[in-house]
Amino acid sequence: MIVAAPTYLEKAGSPKSPSDLASHKIILGPAGRGAQGWKFSKNGKALSVKVDSPVTVSVNEAATSAAVAGMGIITTSYWGCKAELETGQLIRLFPDWEIGQVSVHAVLAGGRQAKPSARAFTDYLVESFKQRS
Repeated sequence: MIVAAPTYLEKAGSPKSPSDLASHKIILGPAGRGAQGWKFSKNGKALSVKVDSPVTVSVNEAATSAAVAGMGIITTSYWGCKAELETGQLIRLFPDWEIGQVSVHAVLAGGRQAKPSARAFTDYLVESFKQRS
C-alpha cells in the first residue's frame, strides 16, 4: 500500500491518483525499489509511475519512520505500518488501486525434523495474510 503522514499531506497536498506521485517526495525503501517504478492496477487498467527519491533506506522501519516524520510518501505492506495506520500517524492513499504483490515463503525442515510449532505458526501466518487480502 501507499501511505503518508497527515502532516506531509497538509503541506504538500494529497495526490488524487497514482500519476500525481511524480510531483511528490518519495522515500524509497525495500518495498519500493524497482527500475520500472511503482505499478498500479484498477479495473483492468495498468499504470506505471516512475518515482525517484534522494532518500533510499534499506529497512522498512526506517522508511516508515521517515514517512511518520512527514518526509514523504512510501510503499509498504499493511504489516509494515499496521500500528501507524491504527494510530492515524499514516494514512493509506489510493485504496481503490492495487499495487504489486509480494510473495512470502516459509522454509521448514523436511521430514521428521519439522517441528509442529513451526508448522502451526506457518498455518497461522497463512490465515492472517488471507484476512488482509
